[in-house]
Amino acid sequence: MGRFLLGLPELPWRLKMDKGPIFAILLLSELFTFRYRIHPI
Repeated sequence: MGRFLLGLPELPWRLKMDKGPIFAILLLSELFTFRYRIHPI
């Protein structure tokens, strides 16, 4: 999880180099599931 948080600042740079939309969708879904795991509401 720490590695994930450390990778957040370089996201915009990474989105341009990687698959773009697909990567963004995967990241967002990961972010939301992680959030709901902590805060069920």
